[in-house]
Amino acid sequence: MSKSATRDAASEKEVVSYDLPDGGWGWCVVLGATIYTLLIPMIGSCFGILFYDPLIEMGANSTLTAWIFNINNLVVNFSMPLSGALAKEFGFRTVGFISAIIVSISLVLSAFVSSPGYFILCFSILQGIGGGMAMTCAFLMPPQYFDKRFGTAQSTVCMGISVGQLIAPPFIRYLQIEYGFKCATIIIGGIMLNCCVGASLYQPAEWHWKNKVTRLLPKPQPPSTSPRKASLFMSTEVLPGVGSLVTGINDPRDVEVENEYCNDSRICRVLIEVGRNMLRSITVLKIPKIVIICLCGAISFNSLINFYVFIPFALESAGYSLSDGATCISVGGLGALVTRIIMVPISDRPWFNHRIVYSSGNVIMAVSSLGFTFIGNIWLKYAMMIVFGIGLAMNSTFYICIMLKYGGRDNITEVNGASGICVGTGFIILGPLLGMIRDASGSYVLALCIVSGLLFLPVLLFLLMPKPQEEEEEEKEEEEEQQFDKTNA
Repeated sequence: MSKSATRDAASEKEVVSYDLPDGGWGWCVVLGATIYTLLIPMIGSCFGILFYDPLIEMGANSTLTAWIFNINNLVVNFSMPLSGALAKEFGFRTVGFISAIIVSISLVLSAFVSSPGYFILCFSILQGIGGGMAMTCAFLMPPQYFDKRFGTAQSTVCMGISVGQLIAPPFIRYLQIEYGFKCATIIIGGIMLNCCVGASLYQPAEWHWKNKVTRLLPKPQPPSTSPRKASLFMSTEVLPGVGSLVTGINDPRDVEVENEYCNDSRICRVLIEVGRNMLRSITVLKIPKIVIICLCGAISFNSLINFYVFIPFALESAGYSLSDGATCISVGGLGALVTRIIMVPISDRPWFNHRIVYSSGNVIMAVSSLGFTFIGNIWLKYAMMIVFGIGLAMNSTFYICIMLKYGGRDNITEVNGASGICVGTGFIILGPLLGMIRDASGSYVLALCIVSGLLFLPVLLFLLMPKPQEEEEEEKEEEEEQQFDKTNA
C-alpha cells in the first residue's frame, strides 16, 4: 500500500510517496521490539512476587499495594505522549536507549526500598516513565515497517510478553532464594540493560522505504484559523467527524510561533510537541468508535493486570506458598505463548476477524478468572491460569490492530495516546478501589469476582461499535457497482 509524507517549504510542499518494506530490516526491528516486550512487562506481571517481601515488611495493606502498583501504571500510560514527542525529535533509537537505562536505575534503587514514599518515587514514578517510553517505542516501531504483514509482526512482538511471563516468575524466585531480595532486584535491574541491544536495531523507517518518489506541489493557502488554535488538533484525513480541524505539525505558522518563543531550543520543541500530542489525543475522544476502543482497553488492561497482582497475595491468604503464585503466573504465560505462536501464521489471513478474536479473549479471561477464584485444587487453578493466558493473548495481541483498523494508520500515535490516557486514568481509579474493597471485606474473593465481571464489559461495549471506515467504503462501492450494473442492464 502506497503511503505519503509531506514537508513544507516557503512556497512549495514536498510530497513523498513510498511503500512500506513489509519485511527486510523490519524483522530486525521486530526482534528489537521483542527484546523490550520480553523484559519490561515482566516487572508488572511479577510485581507481587518481586516486591512481596518488602511490602510485607512495611505492613502494606491491599489498598497501599494497589496505590503503589497503579500509580506506576498511570505514569506508564501518561508517558506515551512524552515518548512520541521525544521519538520525533531525537529518534526511536535514542529514546529506547534512555528508557532502558531509566528502568535499570529504578530497579536498582528499588532494591533499597525502606518506606512507601521511597517506593512510589523509585518504582512507581521512575520505572513508570522508563517503562512507558520503552513500550511505546516497541509498539510504534513495527507499524512503520509493516502493512499487509503487520498482524504477523505484532503477534511476534507480543510473544515476548508471554515468554517473559513464562520464565520470569521462577527465575525471580530462584534469585531471591539464592541471593535475597536486594541482590536479586539489582541483578534484574542489570538484566534490563539488555534492552539497549533491542534499541540498536531501531533504524528509521525512511532508510528502508520502497518505490520512493518525491514531488513538489504548490503549497495550498492555509485556512483562516488562529495559529494557536490550529496547532492543537490532528489531521482528520482518516478520522472523519471531528469537524474542519487542521493539523498543526506541518503548519508554517506554528514554526513561526516556535521560533519566536523557543529560539529553536530542542527541549522547548519537545515540550510543545508533548502538549500537542496530549491535546490531539484528547481531541480524538470526540469520535464514538475511538471512545469505545479506549474504554475497552482501559477496562481490559486494568482488570487483567490487577488480577495478576492479586494472585500471590490471594494464594498466600488461602494457605498456598509464594512459589505456587509464581507457578500460576508462569503457566498463564505458557498459555499466552502457545496461543500467540498459533496466531502468528493466521493473523493476516483475509478470513481472520480481529474484532471477534479480541472480544472472545475478554470472555475467556472473565470465565477463567472466575473459575480460578472458586476452585480450591491448586492443579485446577493452574489449568484456569493457562486458559486465562489464552484469553489474554487473544485480547491484548490485537488491541493495536483494532486501533489501526478503526482509527487509521496515519493517526495511530494520537489514538494510542488517547488509549494511554484512558488506561492510565483507569489504573488510578480501579486499582485502589479494588484494594479498598479487599481490605473492607477481608477477602480476595469479592475483589476477584469484580475483576471477572469487569472483563465482560468490553464485550458489551463492542456490540455498539460501528463498522470500520474501510468496510463502509467497500460496501458503498459494491452498492454503487450493483446499481451501475442494474442501470446498464
